[in-house]
Amino acid sequence: FNYVFKTFDQSIKAGDIIIVSTTTRHGFTCAKVEETDVDVNFENTLDYRWIVGKVDQSTYQMILSQEEDAIAKVRAADLAKRKRELVDAILGDSASAFKQLPLAKSPGIIEPSEE
Repeated sequence: FNYVFKTFDQSIKAGDIIIVSTTTRHGFTCAKVEETDVDVNFENTLDYRWIVGKVDQSTYQMILSQEEDAIAKVRAADLAKRKRELVDAILGDSASAFKQLPLAKSPGIIEPSEE
């Protein structure tokens, strides 16, 4: 189905997500604009409804981006914790002896926890 909605908002363009008045339970739904400035047949009996507004997705996109960053940080912290726990489990009481080895000073070596 194609529906024709009316608006005074000249900034609405094809591809925009809009809120439109409907006869659904809450009276509104979202739609995607396919085209604008269409010729209207004023002799038909269609019920032309109003566009309520354009959906601003920028805040939603910002929240999704922040969530993605937070999840990545939590995963990195969890991985670092698991690595430390593994080092501690392998070395056990030998952590202080391991720190004295030249190998322990190599880049990328995970320090055992101090207990």
